[in-house]
Amino acid sequence: MSVAIVYSRAQLGIEAPLVTIEVHLSNGLPSLAIVGLPEAAVKESKDRVRSALITSQFSYPLRRITVNLAPADLPKQSGRYDLPIALGILAASGQVPRERLAAHEFIGELALTGELRPVRGTLTTALRAREAKRGLVVPEDNAKEGTLADGATILPAPNLLAVCGHLQGSALLQPAIAERPAPTALTEPDLAEIRAQHHAKRALEVTAAGGHNLFILYVFLCTKIEGLSSMTLRVLLQGTFTSKVHVGADTTCSCYDRFATRDVIELINDNGRATSTYNPYFPCRERQPGVTLFSAGLCGARDNPAKDSDRQI
Repeated sequence: MSVAIVYSRAQLGIEAPLVTIEVHLSNGLPSLAIVGLPEAAVKESKDRVRSALITSQFSYPLRRITVNLAPADLPKQSGRYDLPIALGILAASGQVPRERLAAHEFIGELALTGELRPVRGTLTTALRAREAKRGLVVPEDNAKEGTLADGATILPAPNLLAVCGHLQGSALLQPAIAERPAPTALTEPDLAEIRAQHHAKRALEVTAAGGHNLFILYVFLCTKIEGLSSMTLRVLLQGTFTSKVHVGADTTCSCYDRFATRDVIELINDNGRATSTYNPYFPCRERQPGVTLFSAGLCGARDNPAKDSDRQI
């Protein structure tokens, strides 16, 4: 039977629904048809896949090729389906074994030379592949981002030939190793060190949880009650924002990877913190407004508040 099934993932917001790629070879005039609600970038993959197969010394089948991207009602975007489509054609034509395809998921854009180019949404795809208990084959440039999903099996590959060698068992791909910074002891003070002052601590907690502005009246700052000064409040707020919290880190990074213009790895490198311990949406910014400040400046009014997360801290 000249039908092959390859698994991949779509990019739908911060979700990565499963996409089953079915490739069928039949008699007829040589052609390649892609169905299943593909957008322009996916339709153009037929030319990239054909050139990549030929330059990688594979035989391109001169038959009628039908590629179905299921489910059919899910929009398919970007060039992330190049690699699974190429593998489906090779498996349907008997050039690579089909048995090992079911244990992996594949994403990656193909160059005309067969090299793999990076795609967006690798972290979300790795999280869903981990839940499905499948290995994820990605381009080498996406390996570091994929390892942010703890427990996921990330198999980086430089080109199409390396992926085929892994499926044939002649040259297995080595799983990427997550690079975690050495754990460091917290140097920021804890709210538990402050006795009483329930209203002040509650205000700090709400500010840190929602990323809100905190306005402290000057008269209150000048009044030191049980050792609680303005400097203590500032340091406590900074420590609350930068506390090592892992809960929700995957979701936060998935949002940033999907909607931000900068890459997640660039964000980690710029801030010097691992993504699992840093929340890009709630950076702590301390301001000391002057006495002539208007209400708009006090509230932090900007033309594009979404760009605040790109500022250096």
